[in-house]
Amino acid sequence: MKGFALTILLIFSLTHLLHAGLDTDVIFNHVIAIYHFETTEESDEGLLYTEDSGPQNLPGALLDGASLTEDGKSGKCLSLVGDDVFGAGTRLFPHFAAVGFSIVAWIKRPEQNNGLAFAMSGLYAADRQNIVSEIDLGVTPTGNLKGTHITYDPDVSAILTTQDENISNDEWHHIAYTLFAGTYTLFIDGEPVLKHEATVFPGYYGDMVLFLITSPESTHETLIDEVGVFETGFSPYEIKGLYEDGLSQFLEVMPVSPQGRLATTWGEIKNRR
Repeated sequence: MKGFALTILLIFSLTHLLHAGLDTDVIFNHVIAIYHFETTEESDEGLLYTEDSGPQNLPGALLDGASLTEDGKSGKCLSLVGDDVFGAGTRLFPHFAAVGFSIVAWIKRPEQNNGLAFAMSGLYAADRQNIVSEIDLGVTPTGNLKGTHITYDPDVSAILTTQDENISNDEWHHIAYTLFAGTYTLFIDGEPVLKHEATVFPGYYGDMVLFLITSPESTHETLIDEVGVFETGFSPYEIKGLYEDGLSQFLEVMPVSPQGRLATTWGEIKNRR
C-alpha cells in the first residue's frame, strides 16, 4: 500500500506541475485522455512522462521501467514488462458512470501467466491510499477480456469476462470496454464479443481519478498503443468505425457535444464526406 500511495503522489505532482495556471473551468469535453506514446519528456523532478493529446493535458508517467519502443501499431508505443507501470491522474472528476464510458486500446501480448489491466480508480484526496470505485478493462492470464465496474462502499459490482477468446497470441488486437445505452460490452477487433444489460448500477465515486496500465510480474513484453478513455459510451457501430479508421481520424470527425453524447453517428458523418 505504501508503494501505491507513492505512485499516486508522483503522478499527481506531475499533473499539478503541468496544469499550473490552467483554467480548468473552461475544460468541458468527454474525452478524458488519449495517449499515442510517440514522445517522452522529463519533469524538473526527473519524472519521465508522455503527453496526453486530449483536452485535459494529463501527462502519463512512465514508472518502474516503463518505456516507449519503435514497434507500435502506428509509430511508437508503450512497452510494459515485469512491474512496469504507466499512470496518469486528474482532479477533474468524471461522472461517466451515470451516462456511459469507453476505454479503448491496441495491444500486442504473448502468452504468459499474468494479466493486464487498464484501471480507472476513483479516490478521495483526503485518503489517497484507498480506492472507492473502479472501472477496469483487463486481459486475464488465459487471454480473455474482463470488464469491471465496481464500488466498494456500498459494495456493488458489474463484471463480465469472456470465456472462449485468447488475444494473448503475440498479434495486435484492438480491445474496448463500454457502457452504452444501459449495456456493458466487450469488443475485440471492432466486434462485440460479450454484452450484458446492466441490472445493477455501481456508480463512480471520489474527487480524483488515477489511471494505471499494469501487467504485474509479467515475464514477457506487452505492447500498447492508441489508448483512449472517454466519459461517454460508444455504440457498437462507433467502435467498429474506430477500429477501422483509427483513433485520430475517429476523433477528427466525431466531436463530442456539450450534451455528453457524440454529435451524430459515425456512419452519418462518413456518408457526408
